[in-house]
Amino acid sequence: MIKIAHRGNFNGPDQSTENSPEQVYKAILAGYNAEVDLWVVDQKLYFGHDKPTYLVDPYFIHQNVTKLWLHCKNLEALDFTLSMPKYYQSFWHQEDDFAITSNNYIWTYPGKLVNNKSILVCKDIPSKEILSSNIAGICTPYVGILSLIKLDNQNVY
Repeated sequence: MIKIAHRGNFNGPDQSTENSPEQVYKAILAGYNAEVDLWVVDQKLYFGHDKPTYLVDPYFIHQNVTKLWLHCKNLEALDFTLSMPKYYQSFWHQEDDFAITSNNYIWTYPGKLVNNKSILVCKDIPSKEILSSNIAGICTPYVGILSLIKLDNQNVY
């Protein structure tokens, strides 16, 4: 199962650090993928949820691209990611039930149906039922504690 730190957070939500390049890098160093909110404004790259907040060096994205899930927040960001090589993992959505990522995963809104191509967004601590379902991955700010959840006397991972 692909484990994705929501906005770089992996030990619970933290609005003061989410989407900061430092927090995203901490998640990657801890062994997780990271979902980040990407903006492109005046040909510059930014991370930030509600607005472009953190100026990001394109090299940071390129250097960590295999671990990043780029949630495009404006048309310019979507255009930028779609012009990149196929290994850039990107998507756009608002509150849609499903969105297709650039590499054909199904980014799935909480509480919606899932299958083996689904990356399920889970804003709370995932239940044992969710973790035992046949999904490709999970995106949660609690990904760091998944190993503490037991499924049939075994750790999740």
